[in-house]
Amino acid sequence: MRAGLALVVAVSTSAALLIAPPAHAQAETLHVNQITGCSDSGPGSATTPYCTLQAAADVVEPGQTIKVGQVQQAAVFTRSGTEDAPITITGGEVTVPSGPRDALITLDHVEHVVLHDLRTSPGYHDPAVLVDGGSHVTIDRLRARGHGGHGVRITDATDVVVSRSWLDGEGRPVQVSGGARVTVTGNVMERYRNLGVLVESTTDAAITGNTIDGACGAALAITGATTVSVQNNVVSAPCSRRAIEVDAAAVPGTTLDYNIVDGWPPYRWGDDYYLSPAELYAATGQGAHDSDVHPDDGDAEVDSGNADAPGVIDPAFDGPRVDDPRVANTGSGAYPYLDRGAREAQDRFVRWSVSVSATRAPVGGEVAVTSDVTSDWGFPVTCTIDFGDGTTAQACSAPHTFSAPGTYTVAFQATTPSKLVLDRQWQVTVVPAGGAMTPTVTADPYGAVSALLSVDLGPDHPWSPKSVRFDVGDGNPSWTFGDTLGTTRRFDRPGTYTVTATITDVAGNVATTKPITFTTYGSGFVSYGPARFLDTRTGGTARKVGPNGTVRLAVGGQRGIPADATAVIVNVTATNPSSSGFVTTYPDGATRPVVSTLNYTAGRTVSNPATVALGTGGHLNLYNGSGGTVDLVADVLGYYVRNGSADAMNQLWPQRVLDTRTGHGQEAGVPAVIPAGGTVSPVVATASPSDLAPGEATSVLLNVTVVNPAASGFVTAYPAGTARPTASNVNFAAGETIGKAVTVPVGQDGRVSFYAHARTNLIVTILGYYIPGGDGYFVPVRPERAVDTRTSGTPIAPRADVTHPLDGNAPPPRFGVTPRSVVSNVTVVNARGSGYLIAYALAGAAESTLNFTPAGGPVSNMALTGGSNGTFHNGSDGTADLLVDVSGYFFAA
Repeated sequence: MRAGLALVVAVSTSAALLIAPPAHAQAETLHVNQITGCSDSGPGSATTPYCTLQAAADVVEPGQTIKVGQVQQAAVFTRSGTEDAPITITGGEVTVPSGPRDALITLDHVEHVVLHDLRTSPGYHDPAVLVDGGSHVTIDRLRARGHGGHGVRITDATDVVVSRSWLDGEGRPVQVSGGARVTVTGNVMERYRNLGVLVESTTDAAITGNTIDGACGAALAITGATTVSVQNNVVSAPCSRRAIEVDAAAVPGTTLDYNIVDGWPPYRWGDDYYLSPAELYAATGQGAHDSDVHPDDGDAEVDSGNADAPGVIDPAFDGPRVDDPRVANTGSGAYPYLDRGAREAQDRFVRWSVSVSATRAPVGGEVAVTSDVTSDWGFPVTCTIDFGDGTTAQACSAPHTFSAPGTYTVAFQATTPSKLVLDRQWQVTVVPAGGAMTPTVTADPYGAVSALLSVDLGPDHPWSPKSVRFDVGDGNPSWTFGDTLGTTRRFDRPGTYTVTATITDVAGNVATTKPITFTTYGSGFVSYGPARFLDTRTGGTARKVGPNGTVRLAVGGQRGIPADATAVIVNVTATNPSSSGFVTTYPDGATRPVVSTLNYTAGRTVSNPATVALGTGGHLNLYNGSGGTVDLVADVLGYYVRNGSADAMNQLWPQRVLDTRTGHGQEAGVPAVIPAGGTVSPVVATASPSDLAPGEATSVLLNVTVVNPAASGFVTAYPAGTARPTASNVNFAAGETIGKAVTVPVGQDGRVSFYAHARTNLIVTILGYYIPGGDGYFVPVRPERAVDTRTSGTPIAPRADVTHPLDGNAPPPRFGVTPRSVVSNVTVVNARGSGYLIAYALAGAAESTLNFTPAGGPVSNMALTGGSNGTFHNGSDGTADLLVDVSGYFFAA
């Protein structure tokens, strides 16, 4: 063996020491993480990390560790460690930044630096790591991947180790140019394209135990005046190219042995090609133990390598070096069972069930550890059980009794001669003898009609539980086992349930809790109306609402609506106003919030739907926010209640069910304006599969848009086949385009009728439906303003999307789950161009929610947005301010 290669052996056998730096008395960790609160001028602590890797690179000292979170910047390191105190860069992910760079991480003439367990995504033609000059650098367990990116490039450096890394960046995985004593060992290099590993003009290099698979060029190329050992590798070139290529200048200094080669031809040696290891050996004396058996065909790579090859590393890429008893040992060196390639075949536990019989027991009670651990390779399993009180058992299963109260750590370990290790630990609490279970059960809301059920066994229970049966009175119990004392239970419908729990402990004792009641927080919907509940223009007490006046309207307990109704959908109309103003609708008994249900100008009739929680005695309040008088009209479109007769909301991808401009949804299928006093009845629900509501839907949520009406008027939506009620859903002026949300029961033949007071075109889009046994239940809240871009100073830009959290000023109930959707009143003000607003109920569902013009003043509509964040689109060429007033949340059941 050449003296130069002996030096490589020295480097490689100490690779573990280079990878794990020696203890340093005052070693300090610098943190880098591109998160909110990071600062390049801060301390680089865990709480205030550096934002950029470069900031840490500029200040790191010998013995320090740079711990990386997630960053998107390149960095150049020029500072060195020492032999006793290397610099270590570890953990996290570094991804491609914008702008020019030589590499993601550049080590520029540094010494004693370790890169360990980094994930990188280099850009096109960029290496993940560039080692430019310097010495004593270790790169271990690097994950480098990226479209067209390279792995590691080493230029004119000495004593460099690249080990146990996964390089699959589609570019060249490793390139070594110049320098000396470079070891590339135990790496997996896959999925790259035309460029393989390149070693050129390098002294005393070792390419050992790598898996190089995927090149459509030469998988491993050695060029120039190079001295290199190439052993124990699995080298594949699947595109019918050379697996190993050594040019004439490198032939005198290159040693090949114990490789598995797969290519056609497998070798180019100087100017000659060889079709098999036997041909190569006969002609050159190289590759005496090489094999051309494909790695997938049998076990050619197992227990067949040279353990004395320069650069052998232990443990390998995926585990320690072990002897597979199923394969004959054909290797050589210090041990004859080293596997070729990066991966070492590993034994495994085919059964690993290990358990302790109790995690709580009385003094004198027996606690047993049992296991059935078995080796796949058939090796004997040796077990040790430490019961934590000074007693151990050299067995895989054993009982024990504790003699004194306390908390003990019971530890189990199983090992095999194949170096498998299985560890398990349990905390066992030992209590005085004589206690008893005194259990209680609790139920906390989790979502709309689900609860977190949990049991407390009482302070003196002697044994840990074996099982818990939770009963909620519906004949469908839920179970937990072992120490798990809680479960999430979804109820079939909203309502009040009686909950009990029956506990069986590991000693066979049984106890049942006292019953408790749990009322779901979510409410279901009940189809209703539309029906007029308020009209200040008519009746014996007809009178306008005065300046800053409030009307208290009874809804719960009235006209068939139950007294325990939780919320109501109401269409509010302001008419005959003497001055401009707004209406706020809110639950009676609550402080009036700073929100608006609709905005109006003097002399205009304006309507808008709202979902409003009911307050004291089932009442809601309507406040006139102006210095003048106004008439108010309120039409109830449905209500919510917590009982089993209510329905749940299911959202749909928005679909147009009617467009009179095109004839879509009309009987004849041709364009036809609705005449004054005319009615059109499109299908909204069908029993056959479609994008509409199913046949069993009870009500639908629609967005109804009036387009270019001939005169002022209104539209009324109602179930087809029923008498048209005295109600309105959309009030409009001549020539305007205006949209409103409408909730209406499904009528005859799955249709909804629309009456137009004036001649107009009409667009109707279905957004969702209510159905028995659905999945979305409603939790109302007092209306609160979540967004006001007038105060933030950031209106929505033209033709842009903006996302706002809707749980800031109006927090949803804290159920531990994210709402499925948010119900709010959205208003556009200060519009500087004509257009439309989309409030996205589902991502990408581009149907307008409302239309606006610069001269039209504030425009509102009830909206359904997905999740706890609302995304809105300004469909105009000017900026617009946005107000969002949240009134409730739909949660999954």
